[in-house]
Amino acid sequence: MIGQKTIHSFFTPVSKKRSSSEAFTEAAGCGGEVTPVKKSRHPEEDQTPAVVSPPLSPEQLGRIQRNKAAALQKLAARHVPEGFGDSWRQELLVEFTKPYFTKLTSFVSEERKRCTVYPPPHQVFTWTQMCDITDFNYLFP
Repeated sequence: MIGQKTIHSFFTPVSKKRSSSEAFTEAAGCGGEVTPVKKSRHPEEDQTPAVVSPPLSPEQLGRIQRNKAAALQKLAARHVPEGFGDSWRQELLVEFTKPYFTKLTSFVSEERKRCTVYPPPHQVFTWTQMCDITDFNYLFP
């Protein structure tokens, strides 16, 4: 077709930067739609006043703190094994992220893939559901 470029012309390097008038005439010659050239911004023109938000109320600050605490607890709970009792979970939460515990759980899960391991995964920590941590007495020598 007349005025149509070849596919090769799209992949050849441009020798010089085209001005907006050249791009306009070239696009008009092809019969394609013409899009206007974007104006470049100057930093001096971008002097819009910054929107100042009002200070947060005590209720909003309290809600933010509660949401943050809940998010941190949820993040820490990702490492908690399934079936763990609530009272024990709060006391032992730090232990679940330690390297020895993550290695141990990954080792046991790999062994479960290879052969039968007792007790089943959902019953391993049922003892934490049967007795509360406050019911447990211990002595340090």
